Amino acid sequence: MKIKKVRRILMIIITSFVVTCLPQKVWAVDHTVHEKGQVFQVQYIDEGKVCTESFNTSVEKCVLECKTEEYSPKLAHLLISLCNSVHDKETLERTFISMSFEDYTTDYEMEDPLLAYGIAKKELSDGTTLVLVVTRGTENSIREIISNFDAKTLRGNRHKGFDEAAYSLSRRLSEFIGTDDHSNIRFVFTGHSRGAAVINLLTVDLMDSGVLRENIVAYNFACPDVAIIEKEKALSYKNIYNIGNVNDTVTWFPGVIFGNSDENDIGWNKYGQSYWFSNNWNDPKAVKGKLPQGTYRSLPMTVAYLTDDMIERLSTDHSQVRYLDYLRNEYDLAHYKDRDAADMVIENAQIKTEDEDSAIYSVVMSLFL
Repeated sequence: MKIKKVRRILMIIITSFVVTCLPQKVWAVDHTVHEKGQVFQVQYIDEGKVCTESFNTSVEKCVLECKTEEYSPKLAHLLISLCNSVHDKETLERTFISMSFEDYTTDYEMEDPLLAYGIAKKELSDGTTLVLVVTRGTENSIREIISNFDAKTLRGNRHKGFDEAAYSLSRRLSEFIGTDDHSNIRFVFTGHSRGAAVINLLTVDLMDSGVLRENIVAYNFACPDVAIIEKEKALSYKNIYNIGNVNDTVTWFPGVIFGNSDENDIGWNKYGQSYWFSNNWNDPKAVKGKLPQGTYRSLPMTVAYLTDDMIERLSTDHSQVRYLDYLRNEYDLAHYKDRDAADMVIENAQIKTEDEDSAIYSVVMSLFL
């Protein structure tokens, strides 16, 4: 038990260091897609190179044709593309223009809120107004990182850092819309990592203030836990979708440190429907633990290994382009697993991997005895 506590403390320290020092860049893959009859292109930057993701549908078409409580693979693909675009102000603005948004704003000042984001709106054919909000994850900002780890200091039952950013973004959204009457507005929200956490809480706040479920939908990617809540209440926001990579440690924080549930099913969680993907659920070696594992002969060796593992996870498994690679397939939810199912796969994979490692160790030692 003491070893596990020490390992968790080490992981908090290592994660803080790694997130601060790790160069923030889009995963080195160039996916330029050209389709006949394309409607618009989403642009994003990869190591100084502009990449594009082309679509033969539109946000407004998805909004008008899809029910908010039914997962849309096409809309998820489109929105994770925007989560790549928001990492650069100019590419996001070009993307908004490509999507035929004439009325939009972007904010990369990182002051109020402590978040980079873009908001756009346009009139739809049914007379309603579409409002699109895209938020960025953390990028080498010490203040953002401190805010991300401000989980022990709660605002009510919420992660303090995420809740403060959500409150500020809500004010900016109201200023941009120019009205407190949301009855004729259709909201589409999306974000990655810290941005996803802020969107998660913002969506809940708007719904709790009276926005109808059928008029708002949120797709969050790599979303950390945002509040200490009852599981049943979290699942009641069925128009919020949280999509995670099973090997992305961020999607399990801070619940993996402080606990996801107690005997009353109350613990750290996200609002909405949460699902995880894996490139191969059946391969134990393809499913890692929620935290880097390993205890070696010395503390320096252990720290070095855990740091390397965390760097690998954040630079690949947490990358917004890794998410785009998977979501581009536009799989339905049958390919994903909810929290309970993902937990079971992770546990079984760890047991099988430990058994295999033990067997290999026994064989090796037998050669020397």
